[in-house]
Amino acid sequence: MTATDHRFRPSDQNAGTGTWTLVAPVFDQRRQRSGLWLEIASTPDQAGSLLTLLVERLQEHPPEWLFLVDTTKSLAHYLPLDLNCDQMLVRSLAKDTETTSLNDSVLLGIRGTRAELARVSNADWHIVTDPVGPVSTKPALADGLAGWQQCQALADLGWTAFMMTGNQGANKKQHKADQIALTRLLALVTSDADTDELESLFKSQPRLAFDLLNLVNSPALNLRTPATNFRHAITLLGRRQLQRWLQLLMFTRQTIKGEVNILLWHSALRGRLMELLAQHLSWPAELSDQAFMVGIFSLLDVLMNDQLENLLTPLALPESILTALLGQQGPLGDLLALASAIEQRKTSQVGTLSQRYHLDAVTLLQLQLDSLFWVESFSSPPGN
Repeated sequence: MTATDHRFRPSDQNAGTGTWTLVAPVFDQRRQRSGLWLEIASTPDQAGSLLTLLVERLQEHPPEWLFLVDTTKSLAHYLPLDLNCDQMLVRSLAKDTETTSLNDSVLLGIRGTRAELARVSNADWHIVTDPVGPVSTKPALADGLAGWQQCQALADLGWTAFMMTGNQGANKKQHKADQIALTRLLALVTSDADTDELESLFKSQPRLAFDLLNLVNSPALNLRTPATNFRHAITLLGRRQLQRWLQLLMFTRQTIKGEVNILLWHSALRGRLMELLAQHLSWPAELSDQAFMVGIFSLLDVLMNDQLENLLTPLALPESILTALLGQQGPLGDLLALASAIEQRKTSQVGTLSQRYHLDAVTLLQLQLDSLFWVESFSSPPGN
């Protein structure tokens, strides 16, 4: 079965219900994820299931802030949720004229431009779509930033929270591999951990995964068969060589402790979400593995400041992966389009592609939360 098989393409006929959920991380001034943004389009009978699932998943480690965009006006009467965090219903000045009163425990967030929000007096939070300059007395979320470069200046001016919808090139320090992941990998190799553990950690670190495949498939090793997945690469390289390679990286790379590298975050999140989507759609295991690789390699050109084609050529990747990455074509390309639309919060495209894949709001919420928490399990040291 190949990736070009028509059975793996989304269908435009008899599509799903047209409901969807979009999840995005909200970062604080420390560049750590402290909040969660949810945009939901659901039927009234789905709303209860959606919020029950949300509470179950967030109960143990609730965010500091929970922003809810109730696109279909089906959630408000379920609020507040049984979660120990600030909960707010977000309304847009440009589109939303609803004036329904909220429970005293639910905050009101108003989303708009700075000029629009200057005329608003009843909001608890401002969600600003053109963030620049100092803030008002209200807590302010800077919405739609391209990368961390914009955040620091805003943080210095008193902005509280930040959302990224772009993947701006990182500075030199942010190009470096994650020191925490390197330490964990080295410890796993030294303790002769199972290949499953090593593979899982490599999957969470796109730059390390790229370097591993590049090393294994390089002419220097002169292998007869190129590695096409991480498990194969680990096996071909061998534990001793892998340990030496990681030790060298420890001395040649560094990171800023505790900060999230938004490029690596988005790459890993794309990869995991695409893998889980492929599994949900009952694609073969090989295609699910390829879906993950497409996701984590999809931002390599930005991460490494080079043409994607130049970076991919030495890796000897399957044609289905190259087609998806270089032309966003084929089943893997379609899946990448959905993951990218979710990340960039393109609600119309998310709705269209979700419908074509028969994905409802509850399923999308589950898969996105699974992906988010999976990435976070690797993104910071214990205690941070």
